[in-house]
Parts: sequence; structure tokens; C-alpha cells
Amino acid sequence: MRKLATIRQVAAITAIPNADAIECVTVDGWRVVSKRGEFALGDLCVYFEIDSVLPERQEFEFLRKSSYVNNGKCQGFRLKTMRLRGQISQGLVLPLLSELATSQLGDDVTELLGVTIWEPVIPSELSDIVVGGMPSVIPHTDQERIQNLTADLAVWSQTEMQWEITEKLDGMSMTVFRNQAHVGVCTRNWELSSASGRMWDMARKLDLPAKLTALGRNLALQGELIGRGIRGNYYQLTQPEFRLFDVWDIDAQQYLNSYDRGLLCWDLGVLHCPIISQGVCLDRAATVDQLMARTEGASNLNPARIREGLVYKCITDPSISFKAISNQFLLGEK
Repeated sequence: MRKLATIRQVAAITAIPNADAIECVTVDGWRVVSKRGEFALGDLCVYFEIDSVLPERQEFEFLRKSSYVNNGKCQGFRLKTMRLRGQISQGLVLPLLSELATSQLGDDVTELLGVTIWEPVIPSELSDIVVGGMPSVIPHTDQERIQNLTADLAVWSQTEMQWEITEKLDGMSMTVFRNQAHVGVCTRNWELSSASGRMWDMARKLDLPAKLTALGRNLALQGELIGRGIRGNYYQLTQPEFRLFDVWDIDAQQYLNSYDRGLLCWDLGVLHCPIISQGVCLDRAATVDQLMARTEGASNLNPARIREGLVYKCITDPSISFKAISNQFLLGEK
């Protein structure tokens, strides 16, 4: 379960030009606009990540005008990336609430506070073909954000670890898997009936059910469905495409390394998401700010569009990965 609400420590407090009532508070790699004077350096606080949905309770009522949502699945106050007085703000920091008085640094208080993850309504073309949840033997497609990995980054940047950097694509998460002769197709959270639907249509177009069966391995191909008819067709493609970004070995319960993943793409005739760099090391003393700055740029699929962000995967240890999402993209400056 994603840690949406955690106990953190204030690492820095900086003034915002021409703003008397607010200031910028830093916790780990996140910068959040907060009421001026509410925190001192080193204070413990509760930090709520972006895409958290906070329950309706008095302490959060100040968010109603800007953040209230109710789409039938999620009801409460959704946190998003915002720009306030020119300062980017991601998430929310508050002093420790009454029920957190005995909490310790690093505690996950998501469940205690009733915080949930934002979930959009299942698209109408999928709503009548869901047959169950994503199989438990397959991980959900979601890397950790670099802002939560400041301590790890400090270590990684001092090593010779090599990384693959790919473009993160804006579409619909799609998984095609074969496990013990059962072939299935999933969204990020749901397995779909094979009767119809765009994802099954794409899987059949690429002949993936037959190819995975012939391969005889228990694998899950994870990627992004993009293009015409998919979430507004951000890249303005003439046809839908499946772009693979990971392969999960179900038996070994681990991801394939980048080399083996590339070979499998070739064998299956599947397109890979754009690879920006291969076999590179992080800069010595790399910072979150430096990595975030590098996310800004044009998409490899359409130079007229800015990219959503970058994904970093360690070549020698596929279990290590993270994502850096463009603030420009999050703010909707597309």
C-alpha cells in the first residue's frame, strides 16, 4: 500500500518573495507551501502526498473550495501539484494531529487518518468488462517518486551504479500476462474480460496471447496504452499503441533486467517506451532539484508536447527504480 500520509521532519524553511502569509517548507525532497510561522526547522509534521484524498473532517475543511472531489469512487479533498505566488507546492504539511501525538519519525499514518489514493472512474469502455482485481502475483505499475528517496539518492550518486532512463508516457497502464496457461489483460488495478475492450483488442492485434503461450514462460508485460482514442490522445498519434516498459517474471518474482527486456521486446514484436539514456551514472552529489530539472523537455513521441517525466531503472539491480515527474506537466502547462 502506498504511504500517502507519513510523519516527516521539516528540513528547510524558505521565504516566498512578495508573500507575507505563506512560506515554503521542505520535507525530504518535497516542497510545500504552508502558513508562515507554523513550523520551525526540525519540527515533526504529517506530510500528505499529492494524489492523496483526505477524508471530510474539520481539520481539512480549509481545502473544500480548492480540492473537494466526489466522483462516486473517491470523496474528500484531493491534493494536487499547485503553484502559489510562483512557488510550486506538492502535497500538504500539517502539525501533528491529536491522534498522532505518540507517532515517530517515518511512521505511516495513512490508514489511521483514513487517507486514500485518488482513483478516476473506470472509463466507460471498460466499465462492463472488469472481472476481478490484478492478480496478486503481479505488482502494480508504479515507481516511487524521487522526492521520497533523498537518502537513497545520496548513496546512489556516490556509486558506479548504471541506469537506464526512459520517458514516462501519459496513457493507460496495461498489463498482458501468462500464468500457468491462463492469459489475461489488466488495467493498473483490474483484470478484464476477454470478451471485448480496447486493451484486449490491442493484445490480440499484437498476437500477445499466442506469443506468450508459445513462449511457455509465466510473464507479465507491463506498458502504456497510448494514441488515438486513449485519454485525449496526448501525443496526437494516428493509431493506438502499446509501449512496454517492464517485464515481470512471475515465477522468479522479479523484473527482467533491461537487456533481457529488450530482447523479449524484439522477439515479441512489441514497441518499447522511448529510451533516453542507457548505462549512465548519476552525477556525484546529484540532488532532487537536478533530477527534476532534467524532466523538462519535449516528448520523443511528439516534440510539440512536453514529456510527463522520466523513469530511472538500475541496470544491475532491476528492483531499484524511481520516477521524476515534470512539474510543468503536473501543473497542466502542456
